[in-house]
Amino acid sequence: MFTAKRLAPLFLVLLTVVGAAPVAKALNDSERPGSVLVFPYFQRGTITTTNFGDQPITLFEISVICPKGSTCIDGQDIDIRIEWVCKGNVSSNSPCQENSAILHTTVNGTISFGALNTSSACTPTPQAQEPSEGCGTVPVPPCSNGYLLAFVVSEFGTPIKFDGLTGDAIVRLGGTFGNTLSPDVASGYKAIPIQAGPGLSTGSSTVSGLPANELEFNGSNYQGVTGKIIESVRYPFFNAAGSELVQTDLILLTLNTISNRVNFDTDVDFNFYNDVEELTGASTSFNCWTRFDINNLGLSGSTPVSKGVFFSTSAAKVASFGVADTAGNVTLLGLILVSEFDATTGDLLAQYFVPLLNNGTFVDADYKL
Repeated sequence: MFTAKRLAPLFLVLLTVVGAAPVAKALNDSERPGSVLVFPYFQRGTITTTNFGDQPITLFEISVICPKGSTCIDGQDIDIRIEWVCKGNVSSNSPCQENSAILHTTVNGTISFGALNTSSACTPTPQAQEPSEGCGTVPVPPCSNGYLLAFVVSEFGTPIKFDGLTGDAIVRLGGTFGNTLSPDVASGYKAIPIQAGPGLSTGSSTVSGLPANELEFNGSNYQGVTGKIIESVRYPFFNAAGSELVQTDLILLTLNTISNRVNFDTDVDFNFYNDVEELTGASTSFNCWTRFDINNLGLSGSTPVSKGVFFSTSAAKVASFGVADTAGNVTLLGLILVSEFDATTGDLLAQYFVPLLNNGTFVDADYKL
């Protein structure tokens, strides 16, 4: 005979299954090494400094450690593919140009290279652990500025899981604004790491079952990123003479990119609040990557230290006739760059990057190499 008491455990099991929340897709962890690094900004060229001679305007440093839970050997070879990615223009049928190379290092090794106007060797070269191939040759970025993608590949060039990459960029923008040179002003930022899927083992392919030359940030092949950005912001400031003493640039990119092809534009709306909660709405549109002064959005402060907060709506690609791309919500990453200038000379006095937060909501990304 069935009783309510005997049915209760079964009822609870069914209730648990039916009412269970769906499993969340895995998001990247910005505090852990990854299999992919995203550097949101580079500027190509060199600058002459007082203390260090000629230096790249943008210098990249990538280090490798043994992933958590994995076993590595001394001198273990690690191959890293880098991709310079440029902005495009759908109205002029201009593609988002890309240029790539594979660089070489080892576990616990570090390589560095610049975004230069000529191809160059990355350092150190030759390496004791890699006497036959050295670090490698860095190609010229096909544009003056854009973003850099770096990811671990096998000896055959196949993207693989190896959550051991960490990196940073050192940026010297003195003199690049057309003002009096301040070549020794430097700043920097950390790369955004993206881990491979949690169900994959170290060294396994991250593109198995996918079309050739395609990185899927879908929570399984690679962990995902989001499509909204949030951060406090310092507003641009002009003195009585009309000189911009505080310049705040927003740097944006999407990983929903088809390299060397024409892409749809990405539209983003913003809500900007000042320190007394007054709202200014704004929007922008970009193609793969952009950097712009937020004063162009009609935003400026009443004092040199006017602060506020902003957040974006979901970034979305908008369809354009004749372009082979996918419309809809897309990923959104980036940085804030704040620059301070001398009111008399126009010299760049200080600059700093601010990383962006996000809303934690997963958006699929498909980066086509």
